[in-house]
Amino acid sequence: MNFSQLEYLLSLHKLKHFGLAAKENFVTQPTLSMMIKKLEEELEIQIFDRSSNPIKTTELGLKIIDQAKVILSERRKLIDLTKGEIESMEGEVSIAIIPTLAPYVLPIILPLIQTQFPSIQLTIIEATTASIIEQLIDDRIDCALLATPLAIKEITEHPLFKEAFFLYSDDESHVEEINPNDINMDRLILLEEGHCLRSQALNLCNRKDQIPGNTLYKIGSIETVMNLVNQGHGLTIIPELAVHQLSNEHKHKVKKLKAPVPVRQISLVHHRTFHKKKWIENLAVLIQSVVQKSLDLHINSKIIPI
Repeated sequence: MNFSQLEYLLSLHKLKHFGLAAKENFVTQPTLSMMIKKLEEELEIQIFDRSSNPIKTTELGLKIIDQAKVILSERRKLIDLTKGEIESMEGEVSIAIIPTLAPYVLPIILPLIQTQFPSIQLTIIEATTASIIEQLIDDRIDCALLATPLAIKEITEHPLFKEAFFLYSDDESHVEEINPNDINMDRLILLEEGHCLRSQALNLCNRKDQIPGNTLYKIGSIETVMNLVNQGHGLTIIPELAVHQLSNEHKHKVKKLKAPVPVRQISLVHHRTFHKKKWIENLAVLIQSVVQKSLDLHINSKIIPI
């Protein structure tokens, strides 16, 4: 048994296809197939059911997968330990961020990270919450900025700040403060499935099971949705940091939502086995110190679940 075999194992479990798993690991399909077969023979168990399409991981195989994740995580920890990277601000770090946060936070924090931590080789990934969670659990990324709480046992959350939600509407008749229950669902434009802002918008309107309007939007950019509103196509829900980016000609479209002010909680999250604690602590302090300056303090608020 070797580490490469365990990496192949995780790839095949994730992709459920020998060809795709081989491509991800830069080996030929026969090589990957042979290495996994040898591992099964060594352990004297069947990890994958090859008769199904797509390939399925057996019940016992799932336990092997979980243990393989632990072994590879501990291997990375050992490598970092020998390099002195656990308590230092050096080495490689990957951080993921959701698309409804990235355009507003990255331009603020990225220059500071590069200045304060010049020895960190940083990889930035923009992805949906579901994709980020999967990558965190599989130890493919180190940490992330997500809307929380997630209530996932494998993930540790460090709350950073709360930002309010606002109604962004082309309807001039809207009053200054809107009751979320009064939002016209027929005109509500939301991001596509998979974005936490979509589920939060439906939750704050108490319409989780209702499909807005008669047009299905499969849009992944909050900026695109806001442009649709600017052109008179409806209304949407936007986070507070997006409001600060608006030009003066569009700020009149922003309407407050009645108290308790609906907010989203943004946290720095990582897998529970992530060992670069000093990096997490320093990054959390940096983000809090910068971003909170741009946000109002909402005393009477309510965190909207994902």
